[in-house]
Amino acid sequence: MSKELETLQGTTSDVLYAAAKFIALECATLNKKYYQCRKETRDPEHCLTQGADCTMCGLGVIEKLESQCAANFDAYKLCMYNTYTDLEKCRKQQRALEECWVKLEH
Repeated sequence: MSKELETLQGTTSDVLYAAAKFIALECATLNKKYYQCRKETRDPEHCLTQGADCTMCGLGVIEKLESQCAANFDAYKLCMYNTYTDLEKCRKQQRALEECWVKLEH
């Protein structure tokens, strides 16, 4: 099993919830290609490459958050975990993470 898939196996829902907005932004083009492929065919094997590309993109975003915005990402993940993913209770941590992300983009 690849290192990336091992990382994905250990990923909890709070991590995915915390990273979802950033994955959606960074991986939009790849996700669109995957959905277009799935729309064209009912054979899931036909779109394995596009699906793998989406997975790798999402993992890349999580790794970037963990390495370059670690404190803010950890705080947001912990809030999501402790509040059962109640976004309204985690807006402060979300804002801090978004501010860190914006700095990475420039």
